[in-house]
Amino acid sequence: MGKIIKYEFLKIFTSKLFLYTLIAFVLIDIILLVYTRNTVEKDEVPYSAYKILNKEIKDLLEIEKQELINKEYERNNAFSIISSILNDRNSNNAYIREFAESLKNENKELYDKYINEYQTRGYKYTGDEAKELAFFKEIKKEYEECKNYKQTISEILEKAENLETISIFQESQDDFSNKNIKDTAQHYKKMLDTSLEFIPAKGINNFTKMGITDILIVLLIFVISTIIIYEEREKNLFTLIKSTKNGRCKTILAKIFVMFILIFVISLILYAINFIYYAITIGYGNLSANLQSINTFIYSTLPISIRGYIVLFFITKITIFFIISLIILLVSNLAKNNVSNYIALILIFGISFLRI
Repeated sequence: MGKIIKYEFLKIFTSKLFLYTLIAFVLIDIILLVYTRNTVEKDEVPYSAYKILNKEIKDLLEIEKQELINKEYERNNAFSIISSILNDRNSNNAYIREFAESLKNENKELYDKYINEYQTRGYKYTGDEAKELAFFKEIKKEYEECKNYKQTISEILEKAENLETISIFQESQDDFSNKNIKDTAQHYKKMLDTSLEFIPAKGINNFTKMGITDILIVLLIFVISTIIIYEEREKNLFTLIKSTKNGRCKTILAKIFVMFILIFVISLILYAINFIYYAITIGYGNLSANLQSINTFIYSTLPISIRGYIVLFFITKITIFFIISLIILLVSNLAKNNVSNYIALILIFGISFLRI
C-alpha cells in the first residue's frame, strides 16, 4: 500500500494543474487580504488602529486598560462635541447658533476640560476625528462586556432558574426542555470563576471569518480529486484494479489518505497566511487568555484559551473539508466524465449558500 500512496503523491505533485492552481490560489488569497484591508480603511476604522492599541495595552493591568480606554473615549467624544459647537457657531442660521450655545452649556465640563487641547489635537489611532470616536465607541463597548462578564453569567443563571421554576407548573413542558434548561445552567455555572482580560476582538474575528479561503480550499479539493481519479478513469484502469487482490480497497484507501494529507497541508498554508497577515496588520493580544476575553465568544461555555480555540477552529475546518472531499471523490469515482464533477461542485456551493 505504501507504493500506491507514493504513486498517488507523485501523481499530484507532478501535475502542473495542481501546482499552478495552488500557487494561483495562494496569490489570490494574499491579494484579497490586501484588497479587503484597503477597501475597509476607506470608510471604516483602519487595521493600524487596532495594532497600535494592542501594543499599548499588551502589558497593562485591567484597571490601566480601563483608564486608557475611558480617557481616550472621553477625549474623542469631547473633540467631536467641541467641533460641532465651533462649526455651528459660524452658521448663518440663528437657530443653529443657538443650538451651538445650548450644546456647549450641556457639555460645559467637557468643553472647558478639552478646549485648549482641541486646538492642538491629534488622532494617533486613525488620523480622523469621526473614525477615532467610532473606534473607541467600539472598544469601550467590548471592554464593558468583558468587565461585566460575571454579571452577564449571573443573569443567564437567574433566567434559567426562573424558567425551571415556571416549567414545574406547565404540564406541556416536556422532560427534554427541563433537562435542557438544567444543562444550560450547569454549563454557565462553571464559567462564573473564569478570569478574563480584555482583548480587542478584531484580529480573531477577521481571521475566523475569511470565507473566501474556504472557497479556495474547496476548489483545490476539486482539482485534487479530479487528478487522483482522472488517469484511472480515462484509461479504464478501474476494471483492472478491481480484479486484483485487495486492489479496490487498497487503492481507495490510498487515495483517501493522500487526500486527507493534502487537505491538511493546503489548509495549513492558506490559514497560516491569513493568521500571519492579521498578526502583522491587527494583532491578537494574549492568545493564552480565556476565549471569553473576546466579546464575540462571551457566551461560549468552552473552557479553553484563545490559542486552543484557534486549534479547534482549524481541526473543525479540516474535518469539514475532508467530508466534502469524500463526497467529491465518490462522485469523481462514479462519474463517467468530468461533467458530473462540475455538477457536484455546483451542488456543494449551492447547499453552502442555502445554509448561509
